[in-house]
Amino acid sequence: TLLGIGYVRRVRAAEVDAFVDAARRDGAPEYPLPDPAGRDDLALILYNEPTQTLRSSWGFDLLTVPNAAKALAGAEATGRPTISDRLVLAIDMARPPAERPAGHVVYAPIYAAKAPLTTAADRREALVGWANVPFRAADLLAQVRVPAGLQLTLDDGAGPIARFWYITLPMLNPTVVVIIVLS
Repeated sequence: TLLGIGYVRRVRAAEVDAFVDAARRDGAPEYPLPDPAGRDDLALILYNEPTQTLRSSWGFDLLTVPNAAKALAGAEATGRPTISDRLVLAIDMARPPAERPAGHVVYAPIYAAKAPLTTAADRREALVGWANVPFRAADLLAQVRVPAGLQLTLDDGAGPIARFWYITLPMLNPTVVVIIVLS
């Protein structure tokens, strides 16, 4: 299942204080003040729903998470929704490391109205933020029903050796056993 929907705002480092003041006036008095740490841009979770479960992620800078930063950049550059590689969701950071489930987030870029979006540079300049939909992989896959006689294989982008070792070879295992027994 999807955990919610949210909005991530691109904030220039020089605008962080004004951004946080506006967020606090707009109904989030506890909105944290992030540290730009010498970076030009931040990608701050401004709000999300359901608020009661996702509020703890407000103010989190997604550019500090490599897999989130990669997906945000991909969405920005292409103008298309992009799904992150495996990451720990901001709401799961309080869990002990061994109990943090695999999470992913779909990011869809939001651009300034009427801005040109022809090139990647245009999109970079026009980017305002991203809509996002976080989910836990196990929760989503638990809902998948595969009809009898079909197999579902997910490709996580692993290289050919890993795909052979962990996907192809296990699927061939019954055939290999039969060949060895008959030999």
